[in-house]
Parts: sequence; structure tokens; C-alpha cells
Amino acid sequence: IHTARTAANRTIKQAEGDAAKALFEATGYKIQRTVVSQAEAKRFLIQSESAAKSPRVFRANLYLSTLADSLADVRKYIVPASSSNEVIQINFEERLQRELFDLAPSVQKN
Repeated sequence: IHTARTAANRTIKQAEGDAAKALFEATGYKIQRTVVSQAEAKRFLIQSESAAKSPRVFRANLYLSTLADSLADVRKYIVPASSSNEVIQINFEERLQRELFDLAPSVQKN
């Protein structure tokens, strides 16, 4: 009888632990989905405002960013419009250092 009660108590404790774990995971999933949904809604509103203010610029930006994302892992070639057979290959993998973008003269404070 004692062995059966011990086994039953062990099973009950295991079930309580499993239930607490499931509840904890469900709560985490709920919070995650809520935060993601709020962020997506905010992004939509911002995009909607941008599209309303300047539809052509918004469409062009969306097109170019989609194109850049979809062609991220694809080798790119630039072929001149002239009838020459010249093909120029540019390696876009190497990024310019941030200092190269800073063309403004440095200002020293006294």
C-alpha cells in the first residue's frame, strides 16, 4: 500500500510540474506574440504614413529593399548598354569602412 501511495504521489508531483511548465511556456508565447503583433502594427502605421506622404518614393524604396534582400546571396554583374562585350564584375561583399563615408572636415574644439 505504501509503495502504491509513493508512486501515486510521485506521479501527481510529475503531473503538477508538467502542468506548471506548460503554463509557463504558454504565458511566454502569449507575451511574445503580443509584442511582435504590436511591433508589426506600429510598422504598418509608419509605412502607411510614408506611403500617404510620398507614394512614389515609398514604392521605390520598398521595391529596392525587397530587391536587395532577395538578391543578397546572388552574384551581380553590370553589363554596359553599349554593344561592347565588356562585362564588369564588382564584389559587393566587402563593405567600405565607416571612415571612408565621412567626407566632412573634422572640427576641433578649443
